[in-house]
Amino acid sequence: MPSRRREQWTLITASLVVLAAIAIAFILWFTRGVMIPFVLAVFVVAVVAPLADFLETRLRFSRWMSVTVVLLLVLIGTAAILLILTYTAQQIANSAGSYGSQLYELATDWMKPEQTPGASVEPAGDEKEGLWLLLDPEWLRSEVQKVLKNIIDWLPIAAQQGLGAAVGIASTLFLMTIFVLFLLAARDPQRLQVPEYAAIETSIRGYLATKTAISAATGILVGVILTALGMELAIVFAVFAFLLNFIPSVGSIIATLIPLPIAYAQFVATAEEPSWWMVVAVLALPGAVQMVIGNVLEPRIMGEGVGLHPIVILFALAFWGLLWGPVGAILAVPITAVVRIALSRFESLKLITDLMAGTLPGEGGE
Repeated sequence: MPSRRREQWTLITASLVVLAAIAIAFILWFTRGVMIPFVLAVFVVAVVAPLADFLETRLRFSRWMSVTVVLLLVLIGTAAILLILTYTAQQIANSAGSYGSQLYELATDWMKPEQTPGASVEPAGDEKEGLWLLLDPEWLRSEVQKVLKNIIDWLPIAAQQGLGAAVGIASTLFLMTIFVLFLLAARDPQRLQVPEYAAIETSIRGYLATKTAISAATGILVGVILTALGMELAIVFAVFAFLLNFIPSVGSIIATLIPLPIAYAQFVATAEEPSWWMVVAVLALPGAVQMVIGNVLEPRIMGEGVGLHPIVILFALAFWGLLWGPVGAILAVPITAVVRIALSRFESLKLITDLMAGTLPGEGGE
């Protein structure tokens, strides 16, 4: 009887957990306009809080003076990010039409029918249908050209939507700044003496600061390399490298492959002297930077690092991307890593943190 009752309570608990997770997910989705800037503000405060504490406790600044100084630094950083994102959106909008037309003309030239002597053997009349359509080169060319034409027509629209997204990002950063102001004003450096919460905040701050610095270094190196190669839109691809570096493995692959169409159009399709070596260099050199930083430097700097199993990372990307879109995909791993860091400080939740790290019960124990 006790075992059956235990099973019933376990089933009830699991059901309640599932229902609570669904309810929380709906709330996060419904309130995403406020929650995204709030989460960003929490991350920013975790990084800049030591400076505010130093100004207040060591240099004897008043609370509002220290908050004002730190907030000014946050505003300068936010303005720089906005300028970079606006520049990126404008460059994409200005280049989308021209590069799209070039790629379309190139693809059209490739798909022109070959002028070979003799007539091709084709079924006549009504027989030219079904499977024969799939084997007909003319039909394939026309269909592929239609698809390419639709994509090219969509590129300028997508670029304009990118400019609209930049406006949305500006409003998000504005709300984030307001949240940062109130979170900094509400801080009390004396309360950080509680060991458990001090350890959690220190771990979270260390992870966020290190990951941001590594991502910034990756973006700068990629930008320098592409600029040295004479690659157009080098700053745009550097911004992508910085943002996508927050997504482990998948992000670095995407950041490496994004410049490929532009590199081909610039160095091969429209160049007076086509150079495939430049295309290879555009892929290989940034890819080498991503590989060295992601597989060699980052593990050594961050130690255990994120401590998340790849399956957990994929689930986090899918979950947060579904809730908050591209911003959620970028924040997915930092949010999940912060949750694991916070939970790992409580012995009663060790089972959950071990599962997030990919350690099954009994594997790591004695």
